[in-house]
Amino acid sequence: MVVIAGDADFDSSVSLEWRPAGGTFSFAHGLIRIDATRFVGSLFWLSPGTAYDVRVTLSDPDGVTGSP
Repeated sequence: MVVIAGDADFDSSVSLEWRPAGGTFSFAHGLIRIDATRFVGSLFWLSPGTAYDVRVTLSDPDGVTGSP
């Protein structure tokens, strides 16, 4: 789950990427907004016992501020 604040016009989006540790990132399904401040999503087809890196990127046409 990703929690945001300050997106009064609800035009932000959140992308999700994953990779086996040290590999190349692949895009997953984008996160879905479930209310004014939260996005959720899932990763599929992962293998048990494998380490993964995950990257979540917030974008908003109005600009993004704050710590990652």
